[in-house]
This record gives sequence, C-alpha cells and structure tokens, in this order.
Amino acid sequence: MNAELRRIADDGEAAQAADVLWRAFNWKPDRMQRFIETLDKDRTLAAFVDGRVAAVSRMRPFGMYFGGRPVPMGGFSPVGAAPEFRGQGLATAVTVGQFADLRDRGEVLSALFPASTRLYRGTGFEVAGLWSLLKLPARALRDIPAAGPTAAPARQATKDDIPAIKALYAEVARTRNGHLARPDVWWDRIFEDWDKLHVYVVEGEGYVRYEHQSRAGWGYVVAVDELVATTPEAARTLWRLVASSATQSPDVLLNGPIEHPLLLVLPEQDIALEESLRWMLRLVDAPGAIAARGWPAGVQIDVELDLADVHCDWNRGAWRLIVEDGEGRMERGGSGKVGLAVNGFAALYSGYASPWTLAESGLLTGADEATLAALAAAFAGPMPWMPDFF
Repeated sequence: MNAELRRIADDGEAAQAADVLWRAFNWKPDRMQRFIETLDKDRTLAAFVDGRVAAVSRMRPFGMYFGGRPVPMGGFSPVGAAPEFRGQGLATAVTVGQFADLRDRGEVLSALFPASTRLYRGTGFEVAGLWSLLKLPARALRDIPAAGPTAAPARQATKDDIPAIKALYAEVARTRNGHLARPDVWWDRIFEDWDKLHVYVVEGEGYVRYEHQSRAGWGYVVAVDELVATTPEAARTLWRLVASSATQSPDVLLNGPIEHPLLLVLPEQDIALEESLRWMLRLVDAPGAIAARGWPAGVQIDVELDLADVHCDWNRGAWRLIVEDGEGRMERGGSGKVGLAVNGFAALYSGYASPWTLAESGLLTGADEATLAALAAAFAGPMPWMPDFF
C-alpha cells in the first residue's frame, strides 16, 4: 500500500482524523469536536491513503517522575487506524514516525496505554508500570484510626485551593516512579467539571477528589480519583471523610496501586482488584533519559552495554552506563558484553522488572551476578504506577 506520512495540515484533515478515532474508540461527538478544536497539528502525525486520513497518532507533552526527578516525556494519546486499513502497518508507521521529533524536542521518554501490547512492543515499548482500579467496602475505611485531636481537619475545597493542590501533588509525585509531571493543560482537564467533583483538603497536608457514580438500586458509588497526603494524619482524616458516605455508598472504587498503603492500615485485607492496565514506556533518547532521571545516593556502577534498537539508530550500539554521585550518564564505547534490548531497558528504567527478571525473559544477556546486582541497586525504587489515564 502506498501511504503518505505527514503532519495534519488543517481543520478538515483534523476532522478526518477525529472520524478515524471515533471508529476506533467509539468517541462521543463532544470529544470529537474538542479534538478538532484543540489539536496541536505539529504533534499529530497521520498516514494518508488516496488523500484521506487512514491512521493517526497524537503526542501529549508530559513529564514523568523517576528517581525523584521529572523526566520529559511525550505521551501517545491516542493512536488509531480506520477499520479498513488495520493490519497493514499504518499504526506502527504513525508511532515510529514520531520518534525523531520527540528526540529533537528533548522528550527523552515516551509512554502510552496500549490497546495492543504486541504492536507497541514491536516499536520498542515495554510494559513498565501499572494503572489499576481497586474496590473495597466503605465500612472498612471506618476502621481507620482517627488522626487525633491536634490534627488539622478536612474542609471542602474551592478553586482558590487549586495552586496548593498542585503543589501537594508535585511533592508526593516525585516519590512515586511513573507519576506524571502534570502540565497546566492537564490540570485544567482534571478540574474542568469542578462542580461535579467532590474535593476536600487538609490545609497544607493533603487533598482528596472523588465523584459519585450511579449504581443499581439505591445509593451511589464513591469513586476516588486521587488521595494525596504528606502526613499520616492527613491521610487518615481524608480516608475517614470518604468513609462517611458508607450509608449511601456500600463500595468505594479507588484509583491506586494493587499493593496499596491502605493494606498496612486496614484491619483486614478488604481491597480487591476491579480493573487494571499496564502502561508501556520507551526510551526515545537513551542517553538523555539516563541523564535526566534521579539515582540513589552512594551507588556506583559502570556497565558495558550493547543496546539493541531497531527504530532509533541513535540509541543502538555499545555504551558504558555509568552511575556515580547521584548522577547517571551513557558514554559511547566499551566491550558491549551485556546485551540489552531497548524494550527491556524501559522496564528496567522504570523499576517494573528486575535485572534477574529481564535475564529470565531474554531481554538482558551476558550479565554476571555482580552486574545484575549492580543494575538492581542503581534502578531500585518504588513499584511504578500512575493515577492518570491518557
């Protein structure tokens, strides 16, 4: 098939792209219209067949926290192909076609939520973290101990609290590998339906935002989109506030990691997995990604890698991966005795897969036990997850 790969040029082509995405994802008319009106055409790549859009990818500008630092990241959101053109390599083309521009913009990482793991693994992405929705009985939250008489109380937030909410999020997000460094445009999207949200703050220490969702029969479901707290007291106060809806909401849906900190507080293991999807990560500019993230203090490694990357030749070849004094870098050269596939590098970078797991999977080869242990120490950190879905 002869397909032309280029940027979206005008609103007419943007409307064609929206039509493709409607057929791919069942978008509602208002979402299609917003896509057309807000589209950054310079970040949108399409495959044209006979002059019409057959497949499209759009990039969102984000950052992503790793090792305590925000690393520039371009998020694919979305990628779609029209039904009659699927299975012909166009989705791969509009994905790979974005890599050089990502690198030129300094967006050293890319991430996405895959409809097809196979497709994106073939372009250098790998499973690297988790988004999950949990469910627990609201009554269980009532058993969380109260914060104590001197703890700050919760109050309903106003829009004047949004700057403080953003600051609290950034303070906590840097401690959680995989969390987005949210740009203002993303925060605007989070709060665009402010009047439909329930937002409460503990002054200077935390916040919760949740929604009421319909359920069969009486009452509703409390769906907690996010609870952020910088102190245990604030966390207890906010969870008990959520629990106060137990008479109307028998169950609470919670956006959070499967191994949730609540398991260390609740008297029983009442949290169940409702839904999950593992996001994927790619190192678009491997040296840039290594230099941008944070590293554990006191760790020193020098590993000679042979990095395999089919689509980004600037990543490919022999490198020395060096970590010292809390900084990391990649230098050209070395023996390349340790083989590493670029998708395996993504899973290692995020902390999702240990070096031993990558070796077992065949994505890391030639490493002795000392090298495996050194890599594990360098990339150690909390299990990567994110509350956002893009």
